Amino acid sequence: MRDDGKQALWQLDDDDNVAQFTDYDSRRYGLIYARGELCSVVLPGGAQRQSEWDPYGRMLSETDPLGRTTTYQYSRNSGRLFSVTWPDGSQAFQHWDEQGRLVRQTDALGQSTHYHYPDPEESLPERITDALGGEVQLVWNAQGQLTRHTDCSDSVTAYTYDALGQLTHRTDAEGHLTRYRWDDAGRLQQLLHPDGSDEQFDWNAQGQLAAHRDPLGSETRWQYTPLGLPDSITDRINRTRRYHYGPRGWLMRLENGNGADYQFSYDAAGRLQVEQRPDGQRRYYHYGADGLPTTLLETGAPAADGAVAERRQHFRFDEAGQLTARTTDSAEWRYDYDAGGRLTTLTRTPTAAGAALGIEPDSIRLRYDRAGNLLSEQGVNGELQYQWDALGNLQALTLPQGDRLQWLYYGSGHASAIKFNQQLVSEFSRDRLHRETGRTQGALHQRRQYDALGRRSWQSSGFSHGQLTKPEDGVLWRVYHYSGRGEIAGVDDALRGEIRYGYDAEGRLLQHREAQQGKPGHRLQYDMADNLLGAQSASRTLEEQLPPAPLGDNRLTHWQQLFYRYDAWGNLISRRNGLYEQHYVYDADNRLTAAHGRGPQGEFRAQYHYDALAGARASRWTTRVRRRRARVSCGRATGCCRSSGTMARAAAGATSRTARGRRWRPSNRRGRAGRRISSGCTASRTARRWR
Repeated sequence: MRDDGKQALWQLDDDDNVAQFTDYDSRRYGLIYARGELCSVVLPGGAQRQSEWDPYGRMLSETDPLGRTTTYQYSRNSGRLFSVTWPDGSQAFQHWDEQGRLVRQTDALGQSTHYHYPDPEESLPERITDALGGEVQLVWNAQGQLTRHTDCSDSVTAYTYDALGQLTHRTDAEGHLTRYRWDDAGRLQQLLHPDGSDEQFDWNAQGQLAAHRDPLGSETRWQYTPLGLPDSITDRINRTRRYHYGPRGWLMRLENGNGADYQFSYDAAGRLQVEQRPDGQRRYYHYGADGLPTTLLETGAPAADGAVAERRQHFRFDEAGQLTARTTDSAEWRYDYDAGGRLTTLTRTPTAAGAALGIEPDSIRLRYDRAGNLLSEQGVNGELQYQWDALGNLQALTLPQGDRLQWLYYGSGHASAIKFNQQLVSEFSRDRLHRETGRTQGALHQRRQYDALGRRSWQSSGFSHGQLTKPEDGVLWRVYHYSGRGEIAGVDDALRGEIRYGYDAEGRLLQHREAQQGKPGHRLQYDMADNLLGAQSASRTLEEQLPPAPLGDNRLTHWQQLFYRYDAWGNLISRRNGLYEQHYVYDADNRLTAAHGRGPQGEFRAQYHYDALAGARASRWTTRVRRRRARVSCGRATGCCRSSGTMARAAAGATSRTARGRRWRPSNRRGRAGRRISSGCTASRTARRWR
């Protein structure tokens, strides 16, 4: 019996096995045994999971509440698994030799990985051959620790250990050395990076991390409760955030640094019931007899007139716990699965409110191979087809109109080239760590270099492949500078000149300066919850700058000349800058569905549409004098897309000119990338028309 009057009950059978368990919220679990093995579990709500065992205590099969059975076979009389047969009939195998060593693994497509040993007595492999014939070589010390790893491209990583078996040195294929130092209790005390910088760690008597010092000496400290839960964290600028728990160790309150907090309450079984956020939003969770959520009720921040907005989501699950339906104020989604538990069909039907927002009915069908790789995706825009190699790398993507993207790889999956139909788009060169160091696109060449910590130190692009030995050799180039903590401290740019950034010890951007622009830099300010408060001219003294008030609700309403408004759910619904303003509309999943307002080119209106998987499908822009519509379908695995309409023609024209090397157009004079119109898709020339 707990202090709140709730109790959990265990009932035992004649063999002292737990036959029934009643949780604190009165949900009951039934457990049935045969020959001492658990063979059936009756879940709250009546669903049942069953299992079968052999006389040696090895599980032979398990059946879920939908009747889907997975079976297991073992090697001889050992506990080593030989095969798994899944409910859809697909199988995977593991083969063992007479010494009990794994010698071959075969997946559901029949693709095998082989393990080779130096002699009949050695238990550790010296070579591993993957399904494409690539070979990894391994060297071990007498304690069975890996000391040398050579991948299939002959790149070597070496490891050194002390007498206690603790890793002390790691040398990568480029010769960069990382060192590790440990205290007498075997806890990491110091991490020395290849560039000479280091991080230090302190531990308390219970073995919990008490402090971390970064390469510049700034310290983060942790305090814990008697139960070992985090009690407070003091960051590198000496802010302390505290966690507050209930008597059962559940987080009840979390401070946000501005005097506001997040609050949580739970049901008798410890499931989250109510969440209150600093901006006044509340989320109420309701659960069914099976313990799964049935309803999520959200109440928004109170409006100026005191009204409180509400919205609900409803969920349905099958007996196996798979989500089968979800309903919001905007639409209803239905989910179907195959015998392997993979999503095969997703259907969206808009409600009346959703239809008024422009949401359309949609259905997506997915097909997989026996190994679970996605083979096709069928939707309103046609079918995407995927082809994978034996290592699970995407080899080809066939677009709905029949065009085909292909990826060429070396080693275990490092891209070396991309082709569009039969045309080579780009080739890549890589270093011994398989990082991209160069790429070609028609007559264009780009080169990249990295520092000892693996950060990009410079990149340069031009028309002369062999001559890009330093940044200034290219037409466009950038050099990157980093702070001791790894933040970008500056960029030297061929177009923009020197750009410098300053940060506080917590890594927040404080200063920005571009020498070429001829304007004073800006200082940024934040409240204790890291909300951006304002930007001050770097030419003003600190005495001239008044500290803005903190944002207790985490909603920025005014920044420089910009004014913002939000809906009850925290979505930005209005942005105003002088005479220009934009207004935004969202669906019940907080996705942008419409925008309108007035900008430099006059009044505009835009609509955004998504497929059932929430990928951007189409957008439509309207101004006073012209209308544009772009329809985009994207392959979620690659971000590749097809488009139609004016935007597609602009993007295709830019791509073809670049591929032939006749014209190379950077994103714009200031180096900004084109506005994204979909995941992985940009059309900078067209997008600039609508800025």
